[in-house]
Formats: sequence, C-alpha cells, structure tokens
Amino acid sequence: MALNGTYRWSSQTTYKMYWSLANDLMAVGRNTSGIGCRSLVRSSAEYAFANTTLAAVMIANGTLASPLSNGLQLVSITLGPFGVVDTVFVNIPAALGKLVADIVREARAGMRTWPFDAQPAYFAIQPVAITYPVPPEWINGNLQGYGGSPLCAELAAPKSVRTGLVSIVDFDHPCIASSPVQAKVSPVRQTLIVAAVASGLATSTKPVNTALVCSFDPGNINVCPRYMNATLKYIKTYMPAVNASFGARAATVHASIQSMNISFMLYTKIGGTLSLQHTPILSADDFAFFGWTYLYDWVVGTREVVEFVGDNGHLTLLTDEALPLRQQVQAWQVTGNFAQYSRVAVYYVTCVMLLVATVATAFMLRTHGCFEGRNLLFLDRVGGIVWVGRPLLFLRSLTAICLLSTASLDLQFSGYVTYFLRVPTPFYKIILASWEVAWLLAVIDDMFLVVTREHSRLYLGINSALLCLVAALISFTAPIAPTLTVNKTCSFIQMDFQVACRSAELVIGQRSRVLLLSGLTVAFKVVSYCVVRGVVGPLPPTTATSNLLSAGAKYMYTHAHRVEHGVYFLDRASAVLNGILTYRSGDVYYALDVKLWRLFSVPIPPGTSDALSSSLPLPDTCESGRSAIPH
Repeated sequence: MALNGTYRWSSQTTYKMYWSLANDLMAVGRNTSGIGCRSLVRSSAEYAFANTTLAAVMIANGTLASPLSNGLQLVSITLGPFGVVDTVFVNIPAALGKLVADIVREARAGMRTWPFDAQPAYFAIQPVAITYPVPPEWINGNLQGYGGSPLCAELAAPKSVRTGLVSIVDFDHPCIASSPVQAKVSPVRQTLIVAAVASGLATSTKPVNTALVCSFDPGNINVCPRYMNATLKYIKTYMPAVNASFGARAATVHASIQSMNISFMLYTKIGGTLSLQHTPILSADDFAFFGWTYLYDWVVGTREVVEFVGDNGHLTLLTDEALPLRQQVQAWQVTGNFAQYSRVAVYYVTCVMLLVATVATAFMLRTHGCFEGRNLLFLDRVGGIVWVGRPLLFLRSLTAICLLSTASLDLQFSGYVTYFLRVPTPFYKIILASWEVAWLLAVIDDMFLVVTREHSRLYLGINSALLCLVAALISFTAPIAPTLTVNKTCSFIQMDFQVACRSAELVIGQRSRVLLLSGLTVAFKVVSYCVVRGVVGPLPPTTATSNLLSAGAKYMYTHAHRVEHGVYFLDRASAVLNGILTYRSGDVYYALDVKLWRLFSVPIPPGTSDALSSSLPLPDTCESGRSAIPH
C-alpha cells in the first residue's frame, strides 16, 4: 500500500511549536514579517533574531494569536517560548512490541488446536465498540475539562471529565474551541487480552476487583465486568503458560513504560483559575488495564507518542486514536480479473475447436468416408492455428501452466474464524492441465516450421506425449506449496511526505515453475528435432505446394495418393481444418478460404477417379495445373 503525501497547510496546528527552516526563509524574504531582509546566520550583524523572537514573528504573520489564550500561556510556561519547542515522535520500545506480539501469538495458538474449543470461548469476549477510560486522578476529582492538547487553546465551554477525555493531541482535527472531540478507545478482543496480561490482572494471584477497574470507564460500567471476566477466563483456560511466559516480562516492560512518563494532559479549572494538569498513563495499578488499552493502540499504529521539548521543560503525550487508512486494491493488481479473461478465452478456444471438429465430421459423413484420417489428428496444430490463432492458443497453454504452477488454497470459515486451507489439486485436473501444456508446443511447432519443415510430422506425437508426461510427473512429485509471510515494513519514498508499506505476502504460485515448464517445452522441441534430423537425415521436399495450404497442412498432412493428373486433391474434411469451407454444385467446387477471406471456384478435372472426385482439387500445385480463379 502506498500513501501519497498531501499538504494540509490550512489545518496545521504544529507551526506554533516550530515551523521549520522553510518558513524562516520565507519570513526573511518578506518585508512585513518583522525579519525581512535579515540573516539567519547567528554571527551576522544582521541576524534576524538579535532583537526579536520567533514567537513575535509568528504573532506578526498570524500563526500565533495575540494575546495568547490562557491555555497557550500555560503551555508556554510549562515548555518554554513558542517557536523553539521540538516535537519528536517516540519510537515503540522493542521489548514492548515483542511482548504484545508474543501475547497475541499465544492467544491465537489455542484457536488452532483440535477440538477448537477456544474459538467459541474467544468469541464469547464481547468488547464494546467504544470506551472512554479516564485516569483515577481526574475521575475521582470530578474535574471539568477544557481540552488536552498543547497544540490548541482551551475550549470555550467545559466538559465533565467523567464522560471521557476531550480534545487530546490529535493530528486529524483542527483547533476549534467550540467543537470538542471526545477521546476514545476502540478495543478488540486482542486489545483486552494484551491489556489483561500486560497489566498483571491475568497473572495476579489475588481476585480481580472488576468493579474498581471498570469504574474508570463510567459510560460502560455495566458491560465492562462481563467482557473482563470473559477475557480472564479465556486466558486462564486456553493460555495456561501465560504466568510463566509473560509474568516477569510484563512487569519489566510495565516498569520501563512508566519510566518513559507517557502522559495525558488536561486543561482544567482549580479554584476558578485555569491550570494545566498532566498524569502518566500507568500512574496507578488500578488503571493499568485501561492504560494498556491505550498503549496497545500505540503498538499497532493507531496512536503516536509525541515528546514536546522546550526551554523550560518537556511533555510526553499520547495522541488520540487515528483510524487506519483503508485503500482499495487497484484493479490491475487483482489477479482474479486476469483469470476471468483467461477463462473466457479458454471457453472461446474450446467452442471454436468443437465447432471445427463438428464441421469436419459433417464433411466426413457427407463424403461417405472419403477423407484422409491421419490428417484429422492435427486438429490442434492445423485447425487450432488456422481457426483460433497463436495468441489465444498461447493464452490457453499459459492458463494450464499457471494452474500447474499454483497451489490450491481455499478460504474456509469455521463458524468463528476464517482461515486458509491447503487443498491438494485433484489428480485428474493435473492430468488435464498437463495435456493442455501441449498447446504451447503446438504454437512453437508452427513458428519453427520454417526450419523443421518435413521433419516435423515425424516427432510431433511422441514429443507431445513425453512433454505432458513429464509435466504431470513434476506436478505429482513436487507440488507447489503456498507460503504466507507476515512482515509489516514501511519505506519512506519521501521523508515526512510519502510512504509505502507492506504488511504481508501470500504466495500461491512459483514463477520458477512457470519458467521450468516453458523451458521444457522449448527443450523438447529442440531436442526432438535434432534427434530426428540426425537419425533420418535430409528429407525430400513435400509435393504439396499450394498457396492455399497453411504451413501446418503443407508439412504435417499426408499427401500420398492425393495427386492425379498433376492435380493435388485435398479431402473436404482436411480442408475444414485448413480453413477452407467447400460446397459442391455439379462438377464445380465453391470454396471460402477463411485465411484469406477469399471466395473461389474450382471445376473437377475431367477423368478424375471416383475416389478423389469428392475432394477439393488444388490445381496450382504444379505448372500444368489451372490456377484457382478468385471471385
């Protein structure tokens, strides 16, 4: 997934902290900025900030309001002057990320074990859609909140903290004093399991006071005990090694997170005076469960931790929840679309070949059995090339090769979870697909007839049979195994602007197998020709030289006993494969050549034997014959 960068100048809220070198350059280039035509070099006599501050410049251009609101004045006192406050994203500690990953892996492991009793127990955990946890220091004091972001001024009207934190650090919403944004957690089952283990509730030897823990989320105080008890029951039943595996690790990580002092901030009034309060997320053990629901979102990427470092102090704050970006897969990346087009092409080829075979059979019956049977064995190499064409025949062979190079992977649903199930490809599908590979050989044979010529028909049958046999043996003895790799990685295309991420890779086919089968096809062709040429030696040129014969018909058809009085006679069934449809009226044949889209008529030469009179005469095969007359 690629995330294209988008500038949001009109809704930015961070310039007041520090607005980057680009804005400094723009300011010295404008006379109205207060530092116009000045230097940014500190040692220069014209140094821009020798007699002013960056905060004053920001006030001059409207980035900061003048006078500052009470809330922003408190931020300035806590952190230091605006314009020189660094905002730094805090990386997720490796120990924290590994702990969460291991807990999630352990929670899922039980659901893969027969008889799958863990699945209904896991889905018995019913988290609420949204929770609004509040730290005990603030919920017990019955405070009124005026916001919680150092990037914004205080709200115009207060909101009770008991209903949840409001307008904490958030990069998706502008600062609007009259529109508070409720801070929330959207827990899933994994959130609750990780929080229960990491907070120590699941490993505690004492009974869990769910009423006390749930009191920090007053909006869900009635349903909270139910999902907490279901979570603890699942952990104790289906994660029996959790205490030995995670008890000490969770305590160590818990202590390290406490040392980072990740906090919430709150504007509130105490004694009628606005004040700035901040409290660590993991300040109290009773709130640790809900504190870890916030931290879980940080690990999975829906929150950030930002450190604000100024001249007077620093704050390390957790941001509000940001919904994951949802991006539809591009149509050209959906292989199912190509598969649908390929299937239609395969249907088309099948229908055309059936139609050609049906018409040829009709002429066999119409001529009362006067046809060259061996010619009809080249329905694929002559009829397919003439009536369908190389591109579609190549596509048909490619679908067969792709099928032999792809593992069968079905998406199953157990009633609770969806999972992939590897299903062996049925043997008859492998055999049929192996036989379909011969279409590629037919295309290659036709392309190289200019070289192989009369030698072609000596090895085509055994060549095709051996290729199909080898393709089937490879598929039976070395079937393709699907692989799934989950590795969430992101790379910056342009720092702080555009990023490309890859979360997982599911591979159900092998490019090497496609190349192997294609290479074998070419190799069989080359080796077969070389062997036949070496054993048989040069062959005399074919006697059939009509321009109405395709290359395949010229070098693959049986021409013996088909010439009489210097005229070559092509039986009408073989003519169908060659792309010539005939109609007899008296002693004249009318024919349509679909290769040329030309209609012509040919009279039956006098004295023609009864055995050949039902065949189409092609008099342009020798000098004494009469040429066909186009209409």
